[in-house]
Amino acid sequence: MNIAIFQPLIFLGAILLFLYFQSKSSNKNYAVSAAVLAELNALHLQNVKCETFSSGMKGRGYYFSRCELFITKDALVIFGKQKMFWINKFTDPLVFTTRAQEYFFKLPGAKLIQPKNLNLNSFGGDIYIEFVVPGFINTNVEFRLIGISDEVKAQLEFLNGLKNLRLG
Repeated sequence: MNIAIFQPLIFLGAILLFLYFQSKSSNKNYAVSAAVLAELNALHLQNVKCETFSSGMKGRGYYFSRCELFITKDALVIFGKQKMFWINKFTDPLVFTTRAQEYFFKLPGAKLIQPKNLNLNSFGGDIYIEFVVPGFINTNVEFRLIGISDEVKAQLEFLNGLKNLRLG
């Protein structure tokens, strides 16, 4: 038998195995974070439709079309949901809050975000959030959360105070 026939299958199998273990780790971080947020009586919105756009060098972790939202009295936590084949993978939590230290140490892999622009009632009633990921070359990231009810938006009014706050 010719081994050259099996090389693409072995390569594909290695990639799928890598993706599986990577998603297993991210899903474990998601489960730990979800448990912490449940203790804080967070409102959990599942499978929220969103549109993302990113420009810059560090934008690869911000592309997803569905996300999980957790809303506490002083924080919005977003977990992007990426799907490859049958494998679901969650991104690290993106935390929008005025109490950064409280969430940073409790949520594995948390990224504290300070919005550059924020509009709770953007085009068609969507929530628009824009922020910059600092680095050698800054990355501009835009989120549009679609289909969020007015009752939930009222709970997110604290986000308007984040635009002028310095996170550190």
